[in-house]
Amino acid sequence: MDERTRSAKAELYRFFAEFFKPPEENFYREFTSPRYSEELSRLLHEAGYATTVPNLRELWPSFEEFAEDYRRAVSGTVHPYAPPVESIYKPWTEDPEAEVPMAGQKGYFYGDPALHMRHLYDELGITLPSEYAGMPDHLTLELEFLALLFETGEPEAARLFIREHLNWLGDFRTELEETPRGERYAQLVAWLEDILRQEPEPKRKDK
Repeated sequence: MDERTRSAKAELYRFFAEFFKPPEENFYREFTSPRYSEELSRLLHEAGYATTVPNLRELWPSFEEFAEDYRRAVSGTVHPYAPPVESIYKPWTEDPEAEVPMAGQKGYFYGDPALHMRHLYDELGITLPSEYAGMPDHLTLELEFLALLFETGEPEAARLFIREHLNWLGDFRTELEETPRGERYAQLVAWLEDILRQEPEPKRKDK
C-alpha cells in the first residue's frame, strides 16, 4: 500500500471521527461545502473505496440541526440515547472466572474492549484526553486510532483492528435508528460501515 493510499484512508477515518465529538460550526461549514464534497470524492478514490459521497448539506441543512442531533442522539445529555462506545454493545467481559453480575451482559461501560484499547494506547505512549478517560473505546478514539495505524504503514494491524474493535457498528446503527433524532446519524454510520467492509480480511500469520 503506497503512501498516498495510506494517507487518504487516515484522513477519511479522522473525518468520520469528528462527527462524534461535540459539534463545531467550523467543521459543519467544512463538511457541507461543495468543495469538501469534491475533496471527499478524491480521498475515497485514492483510498480505493467504491462508494458515493452522500449530500451532507441535504442530510443536515443547518448547524443547529446537526448540533441538536448530536445532543439528543449520542451525547448522553438526554435519555434515551445511543452511546458511541464499543463496550456498551458487547458482553462486559468474556472472562469465565469473572465473578460480577454483569460479566456476560451488554450495556455497561469500561468492559473488555475498553481495557484492550487502554492497553493499546499505553503501548504506544498515547495519553487520552480527560473527557475520554472513562471510555477509551469511544468511536472517535477508535477511528483516530485506525487512522494512525494506516498512516504509520500498518495496514494489516488496521484491518485486524477493524475486525476486532469496529464490529459493533451494526448494533450501534440499530440503536440510533430507534433513538429520537438518531436517524441521520444512523445514515452516517451506515456509510462508514460500507467503507469498512471494503477492507480485505487481515492476512493470517503462519504459525
